[in-house]
Amino acid sequence: QTVTYLFVSQLIGTYLIELEAVFRTSLLFFLQEGHIFGKKMTLVQLLRAIEKISPSLGTELYSLIDTDLRNCLSHGTFWFKKGGRIFLATNSHLEEVKEISLGKLMIESMKMSIVANALVETLKKKEEQGYF
Repeated sequence: QTVTYLFVSQLIGTYLIELEAVFRTSLLFFLQEGHIFGKKMTLVQLLRAIEKISPSLGTELYSLIDTDLRNCLSHGTFWFKKGGRIFLATNSHLEEVKEISLGKLMIESMKMSIVANALVETLKKKEEQGYF
């Protein structure tokens, strides 16, 4: 049980770090701070600002990033039960509880890793081409 707990905790930590540190920070590093973007913006505020500038891109990013899983993990509305079972609630009142499998958590973590790394690689190439 301890090994399972540590493994799941590591997956969750990696997932959140890639969202906040890699995705959000990378975007903010390359976007000019001003009346639309600011370094203190939350991830959701950043996604909404991008959506205002480019509705189609913003909507696509929003659907990739702002998932039920991210919300539950970011806000701490999840818990574990014996047997490696993971439960997610939609809010701090622990309502609308859903169970997620360890496999699903791993897949979502890998997807986020791909999205975050793709963004960093794209921004790096754009910087090399003189866009920033």
